[in-house]
Amino acid sequence: MSEGGATEVYFYHLERRSLEHVLPTLLELSLKRGWRAVVQAASEERVEALNTLLWTYREESFLPHGTACDGHPGAHPIYLTAGDDLSLI
Repeated sequence: MSEGGATEVYFYHLERRSLEHVLPTLLELSLKRGWRAVVQAASEERVEALNTLLWTYREESFLPHGTACDGHPGAHPIYLTAGDDLSLI
């Protein structure tokens, strides 16, 4: 959040590395800064693949996250969704 409570939105354009390679690192940096993150995927299948990635990308690390299956979107520091209505987050 920026001063005044406005929401900041950042986009990351992948040119050389896959999302699976870059996403965990970006999310770790976001959490270290105290930010919340929403990852909007194209399908529920993609959400499930990203969910699995965040559980397994590194043995010694875990990124706390949730999906629609977990409910309460605003309660998760990282939220994975295929939905369009981000106002719930």
